[in-house]
Amino acid sequence: MNMPQPDGPIDTAPSSEPITRESIVRWCREYLADLLETTPESVDPDAGFDRLGLDSAHAVALLIEVEARYGVELPSEALFDNPTISAVSNHLFEHLDAAAGQ
Repeated sequence: MNMPQPDGPIDTAPSSEPITRESIVRWCREYLADLLETTPESVDPDAGFDRLGLDSAHAVALLIEVEARYGVELPSEALFDNPTISAVSNHLFEHLDAAAGQ
């Protein structure tokens, strides 16, 4: 199966800025905007992935990039249980926060 690829380079390297829910939302919007060939401003973080036009291949690509950028492993169900950018960002932030507290 061919995975969708963004048109341009996407920064998946860990960022030096502090990780916040807002920074995760911002990165996800930028990543999906490039993948969907639109602008980050047009990607509503509270819209369902299906409403944004994401198919299962896009969802898997997002999951892979999130794992690479933030150094975590998330089950594929994470996107289905959290079907918006805001929900995924909250889930990821809580996961990172819990891991940091260990």
